[in-house]
Amino acid sequence: MRGSRPHNPKNEYVVVDDIYFYKEQQSGYYLGNVRIPGRKRRYPMRLHVYIWRKYNGDIPKGYHVHHIDENKDNNDISNLTLISSYNHLHLHGVEKADLARENMKRVAGPAAAKWHKSEAAKQMHIDHYNEHTRDKWMATVEKVCEICGKPYTVAHASAYKSKYCSNACKATARRRSSVDKIEVPCAICGKPRFINKYSKATVCKDCMWAARRLHQQQGQKASSTLPKSETDGQQSLE
Repeated sequence: MRGSRPHNPKNEYVVVDDIYFYKEQQSGYYLGNVRIPGRKRRYPMRLHVYIWRKYNGDIPKGYHVHHIDENKDNNDISNLTLISSYNHLHLHGVEKADLARENMKRVAGPAAAKWHKSEAAKQMHIDHYNEHTRDKWMATVEKVCEICGKPYTVAHASAYKSKYCSNACKATARRRSSVDKIEVPCAICGKPRFINKYSKATVCKDCMWAARRLHQQQGQKASSTLPKSETDGQQSLE
């Protein structure tokens, strides 16, 4: 027989034209040593490529032989076709990405989640933080307040989101942004007005004095209807 036997006799193999093609464990393709006309020694060639060249001649540059049903064991010429190398690599790249996502979801993800709950994982994160992160994150960075313009220092870990030197400046910035303003009607005149949603004001500025007078009148009316105390009754008898 021409060709060499499989390197590993335990591997699955097929014989085509007296050439042994053994199945690669990682790729799943069949590989054999084929003699090419005009060359002295044999060269490794996959079975589906050999079959295509046998029936159709050389493969044009930029093209790959593809299994139509994607079954690498089915190397019949009717199951082989030529597609561009770009489309072929893209097709198998999508397949590998899908397999990787499925493996991540089914195997790697649960295993990683289980390991990260272990004491060894917790200690590893603590050691990594103390060795590589703590000094950098705790270092101070000088910034300028966007409201008052005063310089201030902040830890490096929160410097990227720090804009104000104090809570007072932060509150001022929030008020200026109008993010908390809502439209509500005045309780007296009914005109719409914009106020802070946390404000307890119920009337507009134009009706403020009217609201005070109304409040005073209601207070006087309430006091006039209160029953007289026993002391007041005794004083009236005297």
